[in-house]
Order: sequence, then C-alpha cells, then structure tokens
Amino acid sequence: MDDGALSIDSLLATLESGAGTPPRDKIADPNVLKPAAQQLNGQLKSLAVALEYSGKPPEGLVAAKISPFRFGTRESGDQDSPAEPVVADSFPYGTDEVLVMFDYEAMQDGQEVLYKVYVDGEEDPSWRLVTPWDLGASGSAEKPLSLAYSDTFVLSPGQYTVEMYVNHRLAQSGSFTVEEDTR
Repeated sequence: MDDGALSIDSLLATLESGAGTPPRDKIADPNVLKPAAQQLNGQLKSLAVALEYSGKPPEGLVAAKISPFRFGTRESGDQDSPAEPVVADSFPYGTDEVLVMFDYEAMQDGQEVLYKVYVDGEEDPSWRLVTPWDLGASGSAEKPLSLAYSDTFVLSPGQYTVEMYVNHRLAQSGSFTVEEDTR
C-alpha cells in the first residue's frame, strides 16, 4: 500500500511540475486524473495507517475539516509578545524549527491524531507523533517540527511533507523545502 501511495505521489508531482514519468503530454486528461489520484492516494494511506494501528480498515467518515497547511518560522521577539510566524514554503539552511499551522473545525477532544513527516519522499519515523486531540472543536493550531535541542541541530536540507490523520483517515497534507547549505 505504501508503495502504491508513493507511486501516486510521484504521478501527482509529475502532473504538478510537468517533469517526470509518464511525460505529462502522455496523460490523456490531467484535470480528470488529478482528483481521482488524490482520492485514491488518501484511501490507500488511510487504509495503511488504520491497519497498522487498529488491525482493521478505517470506519466511517471524518467530520473534521483541516485547512491547507501553512508553514512558518517565528522571528525572535521579546518574551512578553512573541513575533508572528513568517509564512513561507521554503526555508534557508540552518532553520531549526518549522511551524505547521492550520485552522480546524468539527474536531472532537480525544480523537486520535497522527502526524507523519516525509523527507525527500521517505517517512522519517522519528518525527511520527500519535496523540489524542485536546484543542477543542474549532480554532487554529501550530505544531512545531524541531530538532532544537541546541543551536547545533538544524533541519536537514530537502523536501518535507507533513501528513495529518484523524481517526486513521488522512485529513490534510502539505510540503515545504529546507534549502541546501550554500556556504
């Protein structure tokens, strides 16, 4: 299932960028293929997560609505009023924390939420977080991705994809880049 989802991710990247296999001009109708591929990809990923955590397919539909992820870093501010996050899709080498920000509706406290992080298309299990939801039914949330134990730990360069599952169903995903070290 993971391999099938990875293949669909690759196809979707080809549709988005125009580069990859199969060549975009060989795809009969990308406008029809893209939503079907996204739906199938979500089903495959949700099934894989549900089987891993419960041993059975996911049940029912998730009522939760998660807005598209925004990514940002927090500029240094004084401790009394932390600075607003600076939103971007790409961050320079040396970044030690990226915030995953989103709005949500129809969540329920106690729902199981899983965050998965992929770096250059490979899941990094050390980033995986399973937690019960405790932020209420609706609002805004920030989840930090950080290795900031000290100033020496920074995010490795690469393409990061964050997925959020609610009750074993893929609810949202988004990507950002950490740029190469150009020193």
